[in-house]
Amino acid sequence: MSANPIGWVENRARDRRIPKLALREFWASRELAYFFATRDLKVRYKQAILGFAGVLLQPVIGALAFTFMFNGLAGIQTEGSYFMFALSGFVAWSFISGTIDGGANSLLEHDDLISHVRFPLLAAPVASILVAFVDFAIGSVIVGALSVVVGDGISPVGLVVGFPAGVLLMSVFAMGPALIFAPLLVKYRDTGTLLGVGLQVMFFLGPIAYPPELVGETWRHLQYLNPATGALSLYRWGMIDAPAPAITDLVLSIAVSVTTALFGLITFRRNEQTLVDVI
Repeated sequence: MSANPIGWVENRARDRRIPKLALREFWASRELAYFFATRDLKVRYKQAILGFAGVLLQPVIGALAFTFMFNGLAGIQTEGSYFMFALSGFVAWSFISGTIDGGANSLLEHDDLISHVRFPLLAAPVASILVAFVDFAIGSVIVGALSVVVGDGISPVGLVVGFPAGVLLMSVFAMGPALIFAPLLVKYRDTGTLLGVGLQVMFFLGPIAYPPELVGETWRHLQYLNPATGALSLYRWGMIDAPAPAITDLVLSIAVSVTTALFGLITFRRNEQTLVDVI
């Protein structure tokens, strides 16, 4: 034990104190997040045979599989086209899961740079949003085009209000788990298995292949404790003219999303100083 017990207690109290979020410092170096994102995108598509065609085919094939299994075999019905419902859910969930997985692994992917150059480490997981957003934007164009052709069309009000609100809610929510797992994966590599299982559980609990109205009244509202439910409802409101979510339900998704993101940011900042030595 330290010869100065008072100093030791003060240090322990300082360690438990909520760290500074230093968002201004990150904003000053936001170009670094853009650099990481563009570099990752170039690496991803440089060796891709199909290129952007693969990004176009993946959500369509996924939605066709959903339609066959859940609509054809399980008999799940929606108010409009089930294919469009599944397609919009697949595109939105791919953005959420891609941001979480990419952000969680971002520090490991930039370990060489982190060990040699000092920079705000928050730029690495934030760049995962920009990378995932490229595929999401392409997928959303497909959803919008097919919604006009084979679906119920696009809701003008939903497109102006629901779409941006849904994207914002997806981004805020996804950054929470990404920032929580990013330092964990640096220290304990096997936590990646836990992350994969968690994403699978979230996939089946979220209304990706089935509408929230399918479950009972009580459980339908509790579903919105999963922020993906609120985000998907907003996104579908704008892109496939699905019913707008209730404000009371959205409050649950927003509250959990913001709380998770703040906890993730605090956790990330608390571990940031020790990550360089571990890497």
